[in-house]
This record gives sequence, C-alpha cells and structure tokens, in this order.
Amino acid sequence: MSGVVYSVAMDLRLWCGTPSKVCFAGSVLSYDFSVNYVGPLPFVDVFLMVGGVPSGWGCRFVYGSYEVDAVRLMNKTSVNLVLMVNVPGDTAPGSYDFHVVACYDYPPYKSYLNLRATVKPIVSGLVLSCLTPAKVVEAGGTVSFDVKIKYYGVRDEFMFSVPNLPNDWSVSFYYGVDEILLVSLNNGDEVTIRVKLSIPMYARVGDYNLTLNVYSKSVSESLSLMVRVKPSSIVNRGLKVSVDYPIVDVEAGRTVYFTLTIRNIGLMDEVVYLNLTDKPSGWSTTFRVAGKVVRGLLLPAGGSVNVAFEATPSPYINIGEHRFKVQVYSEDKVILKDLTLIVNVIGSYSLSITFPEFPALYFTITSGESKSFTVTVTNTGFLNVTNVYVSVDVPSAIDWRVDVEPSKVLILKPNDKANFKVNIYVSTIVSAGDYFITVKAVSDQVSSTARDVRVSVTKPTEWGYIGFGIVLVAFVVVVIVFRRFGRR
Repeated sequence: MSGVVYSVAMDLRLWCGTPSKVCFAGSVLSYDFSVNYVGPLPFVDVFLMVGGVPSGWGCRFVYGSYEVDAVRLMNKTSVNLVLMVNVPGDTAPGSYDFHVVACYDYPPYKSYLNLRATVKPIVSGLVLSCLTPAKVVEAGGTVSFDVKIKYYGVRDEFMFSVPNLPNDWSVSFYYGVDEILLVSLNNGDEVTIRVKLSIPMYARVGDYNLTLNVYSKSVSESLSLMVRVKPSSIVNRGLKVSVDYPIVDVEAGRTVYFTLTIRNIGLMDEVVYLNLTDKPSGWSTTFRVAGKVVRGLLLPAGGSVNVAFEATPSPYINIGEHRFKVQVYSEDKVILKDLTLIVNVIGSYSLSITFPEFPALYFTITSGESKSFTVTVTNTGFLNVTNVYVSVDVPSAIDWRVDVEPSKVLILKPNDKANFKVNIYVSTIVSAGDYFITVKAVSDQVSSTARDVRVSVTKPTEWGYIGFGIVLVAFVVVVIVFRRFGRR
C-alpha cells in the first residue's frame, strides 16, 4: 500500500508514514499524517472526514490538544494531524480498510489517504505475582500481601476469593486505601491489590497454606500464599459458648437434650465449670461429656468440647414454657458466660388396655352360652381424654353378641383407669374351633392399640351323647339287616 495519494490537480497532498497498523479488539489506534497545500489560491479551508470505517468504530482528528474537523492552510504550507480510531472490544479478527478524505469547496476538490487496521485475535490471560508470598503473624493480628495482577485480553471484570480460608478468619481486598470487591481491566493493564487477612486470637499456632483466586466469567488464575501463626505476645483469655437449638418443643414426659459447644478462645488452658443458676421445678438435670456426668472439665487453649445438657420432667409437669439458665465459668470466675435454654412442653394423648382375667389373651366358651370379662383402660398420656368406650369386633354380628358396661366414660384423666365389663354370647350354631375378637379403647382424641384375643369355642356335652346314640342305633340296624338277608 502506498503512503501517499495525490489529487488529480496535485495541489492537496496527504501523507502517512504508517498507514497500516496491527492491534487487538478494544484498542485505540493513532495514525499520524500530514496535509499539504500547493495551488493558485492564497489559502484554503480543508475539511476532514473518514470514509469506509466499520460500523461502531469511533474516529476523531486531533491537532495538538484539540479535536478538529477542518484546518486552514496557506499556499505551500502543511499541517500535522492525528487520526484516533477506537476499535470496539467485540470486533472480529481481520483486516479493515478505510480512508481519510480531505476536501475544500471552491473550487470543489477531494483528496484521499488509504489506511488499514488489522485486528489480531486475543488470547486472554492473567499473571499473578507476589514478592513476599509467605509471612509470619501473631495470633489475633492481621497480615497483608501485595499481589500484582497483569491482564491480557478484552476488557473484563475480576473478583477475588480465598476458598480455603480457615473458620473465623476474615479477608478483605484493597486498592490503595479503598476496600474493593472487583477490578475492571483492559488488555495490558497491570494493577496491584492488597489482600488483608485477620487472624482470630484463638487461632491454632502453625502454618496455613491459602489460595488466592482472581477470576471472571471467562478466565481465572490462582496464587499460593502461606501464613505462619505464632503465639500472641499478649496473653488473652476467653470462653465462647454456643448451643445448636436454644428453644425446643417436647412432649410431656420425655427427656430433652441440648448440645452446648464450649470453646477456649484464649491462649492459656482453662478449668471450666458448669452450673445451673435457675431451674424450673419438676425437672432433673445433668451435664454429660462422652456419656459421663460432669460439673467441670479441663479445656486446653484453642480447644473445644461438646457438653450434653439433659433435662427430664416429672410425670406431672405443667404444659407450657420452662426456662433454664446455664452458667459456664473459669476456675477463678474471671470469665463468666450465661446461656438461657427454653423448653416448651406440649401435651400428648395415649390410651392402653389390659385384660386382668386372662393376660395371655385367650379364653374358652361353650356355644349357646355367655362369657364375661373385664377390660381395663388406662390414660397413659398427659392430657384428659373424653367419651372413652371399648370397641369389640367379633367374627359375626349375627352369631355373636357383645354387651359392654358402662357404654362410655365421659372423662379420663392422666394415669386414671376405667374398668369395662364385656359380655359375649356365642350362638349354638357356631361351630367348635378357635376364633379371634379384636378389642380396643376409643376416645374423642385418641385410640389405643388394638389387641386380638383368641376364643376357643366348644360344643355342649349332651350333644356329644346324642351323637354317640345316633351312631350306635345306626350300627345296630346295619347288623340286623345283615343277619336277616345274609342267610338267604
């Protein structure tokens, strides 16, 4: 490509020493060129335009520190200008041709300067570096790392994280004095951020290997950092007490369990004691560690322990909210921690039945006769039940008849019992054999577990004699007939 294009009259000349340039998408190109006028007029006003530029590209002419769109030239003079071309970040790789147009109106005249921009494909990449990637810090202190980020690619936004940060440590990121969440980088940008780590006072002494991630939707890079935690020069003491669920609901009569986590966040071993400073009446309580009942324990610096707090109510505990105040304190009582635990006792319904006269759930009865037995119903729940009755299911409602007295008990309080007399009649046509009847207690609120009772039905003794007599008569008749007709 020629850098010089002459007009037909050769009186307006455009010159560019570098008419073809290479760049990445998202770059800004600058073309230095000159405009020279030689002609019959003492001066001309030359207007400048750009033709053939791709859609979305931005162009402007600069003279010194000013943006211009025309220049006035005296005869046999020239001026140096700069064409600034903004190449969008989404421009596809390839070569793009366009031209500068210089013209004046009288007499009408135009001169052209052909230019080219070649856009190269961008391979995105990050380079992370840190001059001091391993540092030492006291427990309870802070440590910072200056990390340099070098980026290649189209403009992108990058975030930061330390995924393997230990529990209770915190991290923040700074650019200068400002705390930041992300950085926006263009191709070739280089920026230094500060990674600040805060270490808790009770952090374990030793080495911690951490990973800094810098990432966007399209590219990411990691950098390894190391922090060595040494004991603090300031002796600190402290206990931290937490509970998994401080408020629980439980049915009356059931034991409730709380798990207390006690952590020694100081730098010295502590003997820790547990005490219940406020306990509602009707409860028995214990503290257990690994199944053992304890009142105190030795907790090393930085250590933690789970303590099970058990609370068992009396059989007649009141329904509603019950509060327990637990105190955890050091041996010298310099450190005191209070914790409130709440148990909301809710009622439950339950019925059970027993058969005092045949606990084996079996009895015999003769067909055509009646049998009476007692069913004892007990309220084994913690709330009153109403309209209690006994239900008996028999093999046949036609051949079996059941009467229960009383037919119903209006109210049965917790732990109270009621006796029901059950009378069963078995019809004479019921065959001898084993049958099952099903008995259960029913109330408005709950039913007991159904119990199956085996009933062995027998026939009366006289029916046995009658049957034997019929068989004997039939035998005699057969013998007589045989003798009479046998002689013939």
